[in-house]
Amino acid sequence: MKMKRIFVLFVFSLLASFAWCEVIAHRHVAFRNGYPEPLHVTKDEADGWRVAMRNFRQIEGRVVRVSDGDTVTVLDAAKTQHKIRLLDIDAPESKQAFGQKCREHLASFIAGQAVRVTWKEKDQYGRILGTIWVQQFAAKNEGAPSWLNVNLQMVKDGYAWAYHYTKTPAYLAAMREAKAAKRGLWIDPNAQDPWAFRKAKRDAQKAKKQGLLPSHL
Repeated sequence: MKMKRIFVLFVFSLLASFAWCEVIAHRHVAFRNGYPEPLHVTKDEADGWRVAMRNFRQIEGRVVRVSDGDTVTVLDAAKTQHKIRLLDIDAPESKQAFGQKCREHLASFIAGQAVRVTWKEKDQYGRILGTIWVQQFAAKNEGAPSWLNVNLQMVKDGYAWAYHYTKTPAYLAAMREAKAAKRGLWIDPNAQDPWAFRKAKRDAQKAKKQGLLPSHL
């Protein structure tokens, strides 16, 4: 009986992960009963997504700070600040090439805007790893407003990499498309992955401590 229960929980967790990947792969969703649902799906599909989403948390608030191209601060109604690290993407560091342009592009979507953040866990620095949604108002007679997946849009616009550990195919496809079209930072054929930039910085700091590089470098 115990093994059966463990197996059921494992299957449910796996299905929830697949459903979550499917939801965040969409650029636009609707929020119904507090859950994000891709537009134009069947009732059965929507019901399945709602069940899966119960494992995830949600924050509603206003963006009060955009630190860089993948980190923001959201202030909720209780005046609590939440530091959000955008899930599945990696934008250039502030001192890296295109770092400021990527921050500005993200700010153009959400600075001062009301947003929703769906999330499940935090990183080692205590930041919430979340997907940020901002409402896009539909034109007249075009139905209810939808919510834009800001994380995915940043990759599509060429202002962020798909994070190298992501398991969501849509982000990898969006990066390939942006790179082929030379959008945003991809205008530079030698654009450096932020992960490689951070590693090079760590290696240089380590070399300094070991006396292998002059301290002024």
